[in-house]
Amino acid sequence: MTKKKKLIHHKNNGLEIKFFAGYAKGLNAKQTLSLEQEKLFLENSFLAKKVQLLHQVHGNDVIDYDYDTLKSSTNFYTADAHLTTNSDISLGIRIADCVPVTIWSNENKSSKPFVIALHCGWQSIHKNIISKALTKVAKSIQFDKVNYWIGPHIQQNRFEVHQDVFSHFDKKFYLSHQDKTKKYINLKSIIIEQIIDYCKIKNASISHFMPQDSTIDTGSTLHNGYIYSHRLGDKQRNVMLVSLL
Repeated sequence: MTKKKKLIHHKNNGLEIKFFAGYAKGLNAKQTLSLEQEKLFLENSFLAKKVQLLHQVHGNDVIDYDYDTLKSSTNFYTADAHLTTNSDISLGIRIADCVPVTIWSNENKSSKPFVIALHCGWQSIHKNIISKALTKVAKSIQFDKVNYWIGPHIQQNRFEVHQDVFSHFDKKFYLSHQDKTKKYINLKSIIIEQIIDYCKIKNASISHFMPQDSTIDTGSTLHNGYIYSHRLGDKQRNVMLVSLL
């Protein structure tokens, strides 16, 4: 499916967010870029800082570039979240229905800012990738406030799943379906609750960054003129890039 190109670009409280939707105009929906090609494309075409991408596998592994050492024959880690305190790095997450999430802080007791970028499909959410990522931060940074942004993803009224999926989540997060073997799941609400629950334990305050100037931020990947969707058969991926300012 041919997509129009769209770039979401925000700067908020020490963080720069870029979300690229439908940017690979020269390719059709059945063509893909390798991670290395995508990294170079993003760095060269959009003057991005050093871009870090992941082999995303719907797991809960978290990479911390301040401490982890690459143990791979390729230049990319296999994980679904990564974090850094280095303002020279742009963390990339590739999505096409799953939820791109970034959590960051530049206001904490150690005065050391950090940013996390997460690829949150239902499996990673169920495997507690959010608390695992925040726990990894907490090992070296004592934070007392976090900000978060949730990017375009498949919305509840489009995300229909069977019992093998909805049985993993509390009933308050799903709506009934005309097919009684299915439910509609609200991934965004689950993510927000997990962030809130973790921050309560740490006595950290929370701020949800919700820009007012872009309707695409809260849009659905399904049946959208800009955003690639796995459920619609698109092979390409949208990309979220985040970096500390």
